Amino acid sequence: MTFSYTTTCQFDKRFHKLTRKNQALANQVFEKISEIIENPEIGVPKRHELKGLRGVHVDPFVIIYAIIGNRIVFLHFDHHDQVYNAATIFSPSQMEELRKRFEGFEPT
Repeated sequence: MTFSYTTTCQFDKRFHKLTRKNQALANQVFEKISEIIENPEIGVPKRHELKGLRGVHVDPFVIIYAIIGNRIVFLHFDHHDQVYNAATIFSPSQMEELRKRFEGFEPT
């Protein structure tokens, strides 16, 4: 199955802020994103408030993403100590809204 991907504004903001002066980190993140796109199941399924999401470490940072149909949505990227607190903003109702928005969506 071929997966397409998108990022949230929150992911983009944190990515740019954290990699602005660190090209090596940016390269590591791009490499990890490529791995996720090839095999979305490599991420660890999250529990409790983050149920339905997956996470992958790019030490000491974490990428949080969701698989919605044939699309991967990159939701958040931050330091391990902060990513889980910030990622809890993706409540079940917000995740349901994301699912509705991206199911059946065909990229142009």
